Amino acid sequence: KNGEERLILLHVEVQSKKEVYFPERMLSYDCLMYHKYKCPIISCVILTDKQENWRPNYYHAGLDEFGLSVKFPVVKIIDYINSQEELEDSNNPFACVILSQLIAIQNQRKSDKERKLIKLDITRRLFRKGYGKQTIHNLYCFIDWLIGLPENLEIEYINEVHKLEEFYNMPYVTSAERIGMKRGLKIGAEQTISKVVEKLLVHNMDIEFIRKITDLTSDQIRTLKTNLKDSVQD
Repeated sequence: KNGEERLILLHVEVQSKKEVYFPERMLSYDCLMYHKYKCPIISCVILTDKQENWRPNYYHAGLDEFGLSVKFPVVKIIDYINSQEELEDSNNPFACVILSQLIAIQNQRKSDKERKLIKLDITRRLFRKGYGKQTIHNLYCFIDWLIGLPENLEIEYINEVHKLEEFYNMPYVTSAERIGMKRGLKIGAEQTISKVVEKLLVHNMDIEFIRKITDLTSDQIRTLKTNLKDSVQD
């Protein structure tokens, strides 16, 4: 504030579960960083767990007043659980991050299909907020990491996102969508090839012939053949 130039390190640590040695680890981090950079360090902790009473903010290693200690402010995500309407109304991107985390915590035990709908609803909010391209991209990546889905539902989710993109006429998610599409397209291609192989096997086509036109290995084709026989028997 006085115009002086000064290097200060800001260390933000995100902890997702209760851990006995976590405060000690924070001291280790600060010592290592100070040893390397020789400048003031401000450590902050974001706790995303559900343990109401676990709020570590201090650690001392030594005997009485002799030794090393570290203090750090703590932000507990579940403290915002009664402020979800306020977070929903806010245009601050970090409000969206906190809201997404809260929703994920509250719906951990939901079925995969329900979690897909929740993930889609959170994504829909990004369009409604009118954020810029980079902000939406970053938030999309965070949500994609936060709420993982089985492969088949992930493909359904990506298709729905594409529809949202067209509806809102906001091609902002394209770059982020490709992150998921790489996985989805690979899965879709594998499923298509498997169906083709199954049809060829039904018509008693030679395994070597199938291998040449699909680039699958002989073992992969034999596995599909075995699975096909099992499904027919069932």
